Amino acid sequence: MAAAVVALGAVAGIALVSAALFRTESPTVPEDALRQRILSGALAGVRNAPKIHFVTERSGRGFGFPKRSQVPVPPTRADSGTFVTWCYWQAGAPDPNGHHYDGTAWTGTLLQHMRHIPRSAVKPGDLVVFGPPPGLHVALVYRTGPDPLLVSHGSERDPRMVHLSVERRFFIRFRRGRITWLTMPNSGA
Repeated sequence: MAAAVVALGAVAGIALVSAALFRTESPTVPEDALRQRILSGALAGVRNAPKIHFVTERSGRGFGFPKRSQVPVPPTRADSGTFVTWCYWQAGAPDPNGHHYDGTAWTGTLLQHMRHIPRSAVKPGDLVVFGPPPGLHVALVYRTGPDPLLVSHGSERDPRMVHLSVERRFFIRFRRGRITWLTMPNSGA
């Protein structure tokens, strides 16, 4: 564990402003155990939804992952990319953005760094990005199946559990129905 660092940025196509903790990533943890830890973080977010504010504007962002923001204490302010990144960080997983948790967390870096997979290969703990690159929103897959159950942090009332069919309807209304499935870069999916 090292010192917290503040990095500048924004939303959807621009970096975000956040403070992140440099963390040694743990490649020795079995993938199934890592996925369970990621899901535990997502559930902690759902349980603490009233305490996690949704922030999209640059001025509201000086946040990140202080040492106390591990399960069961999630961050207090986040957007969708920051929330899923926190789920990976608190689990000890490699940074899904590929930046060693330097504070750069948004859908564009997730799309660039994570491995794109077909829906048939999706496992719990994988991600789904809505909209064409650089992406409009990202959610974490909690349970797979015909209508996967997601953990989504896309509004002030979130994070919450929501089925893909419900989450996707919002983006289809705005002609942004494209989705991309992502998994860990080193996943055996």
